[in-house]
Amino acid sequence: MLNSSATGFSEEEVYDTFEVSKRGKPLSLDAECDRDGTGESSSLMDYLASEDAEFEKLADRISLTDTLRSLNK
Repeated sequence: MLNSSATGFSEEEVYDTFEVSKRGKPLSLDAECDRDGTGESSSLMDYLASEDAEFEKLADRISLTDTLRSLNK
């Protein structure tokens, strides 16, 4: 049996590594696949991702917050 101290990792870290290896390799969100046999490929990001409408407003909000703080001084 392997002694975890010989690896420089804790017993829990070594155990977690063995658990992860049992589950297989993680999938890339960008990996293309043809699930329905139509020849059209898609990725997991196509199903999971969506645009954040508020993201475009973020820079303006930060600028406005900084401006309002400077007015209070």
